[in-house]
Amino acid sequence: MKTVALIFVFFFNIYYAFAQVDSLILLDLNQTRIETTRIHAYVLGGWALANITIGGYLTYKLEDGVPESFHHMNAAWNMINLGIAWAILHNANHADPMTYDLAISIHKHYQTQKLMMLNLGLDVSYTLGGLLLYEHHKVNKKFDYVLRGFGKSLMFQGFFYWCSTLHFTPFILLKMMNGENCSKIL
Repeated sequence: MKTVALIFVFFFNIYYAFAQVDSLILLDLNQTRIETTRIHAYVLGGWALANITIGGYLTYKLEDGVPESFHHMNAAWNMINLGIAWAILHNANHADPMTYDLAISIHKHYQTQKLMMLNLGLDVSYTLGGLLLYEHHKVNKKFDYVLRGFGKSLMFQGFFYWCSTLHFTPFILLKMMNGENCSKIL
């Protein structure tokens, strides 16, 4: 009877040790995802504040024309970005990776992957929308400088978002779940 009890205790301890390691790896993956998201929010928020400050100042300093329209659109567009950055940061700061089990972690990871893919599509569409506005100034002479300024601004913003998303995508898509820690969990 003692032998059976010792074998049971031995296997229970091994199971507990593996469960402990898996939960630590899972915690590390969730913390990495949340920290990367937080950094992304800070970058977006900093970009938005810089564009609001510089764009707002130059909108009132410059005379009507393409540069004034460019900075006007940068300031207005980044008011929305500041709100998005705040929402992302708010969610990241209130996330508790200790409460995530494997199913929730996988769901959060794929949700983040889908958002990054959506972001890449939006980034390209911003750039193409800016190009469309810029090219439309040739047809609509009445709003020539506004269309050129807004178009340049959208292309500029779209390019920044595209670079930012491409910078953070490898961390989200590769580092978190496709690394060696994934095989240890599954």
